[in-house]
Amino acid sequence: MITVTELDTLSLVPPARFGHLLAEYRWASGVDLESLSHLTIGRFDVVDLADIEAGRRPLADDDLVLLSAIYGVHSEGAVHPRRTRLTIDLEEGFLASGSHRRLLHPDDLVDDVLVRYLGLIIALRGAAPGAQLPLRHDDLLVLSDALLFEPEEIETRLATLMTNPRDRVGRRVRRLSRRTVVPEAGILVAATGEGLLVLDGNGEQPDGGIALRPATVGSNVIALARRERPEAESFAARSA
Repeated sequence: MITVTELDTLSLVPPARFGHLLAEYRWASGVDLESLSHLTIGRFDVVDLADIEAGRRPLADDDLVLLSAIYGVHSEGAVHPRRTRLTIDLEEGFLASGSHRRLLHPDDLVDDVLVRYLGLIIALRGAAPGAQLPLRHDDLLVLSDALLFEPEEIETRLATLMTNPRDRVGRRVRRLSRRTVVPEAGILVAATGEGLLVLDGNGEQPDGGIALRPATVGSNVIALARRERPEAESFAARSA
């Protein structure tokens, strides 16, 4: 299981989505893996690149920059404001390959995921930690599905965390300023038992609302979907 400390070290780029994106760019350009491996000057061989395209290998920010340049994918050295929607992605290679890479959330980790989400939203909107931002109802529904808490409980926790107690959100925002993102692949919020939480920039709307059309990268995405849960799993039932 991924610990709270390890949650901070996860790449902001979902590996399977990034690998799928690299493969699409390579197929479109007609370049083979061997030719690309030579461009890495010994850093990645053909087997490495095949694993990366299959989403089976975690990557550091330096790897993301190098691979993006070689494949011709646009990457950014910092998180910039952009309109996104929150989705649950059901398929993520290496994160789903073993129990130590799958984050199943007991109650004490829920706030850590919400801090990660808030930090990203604040960075994307160019706001300051401690600012009271409007919460998107659709995001609350997706967080509810991912964390198995009722939307009202998620909203209450986010409202408390937005006050930035002990500078938790502020520390997250400052870390994000030094991270690399690949906009076309989305931005990883956290891995949960329901799937990856991803801020997806595909299908943006001019008014900043939640995008409605499916993501173009990755085929196993649930956007704004509510799944019926047994009454025993609801927040109200757990609190009784």
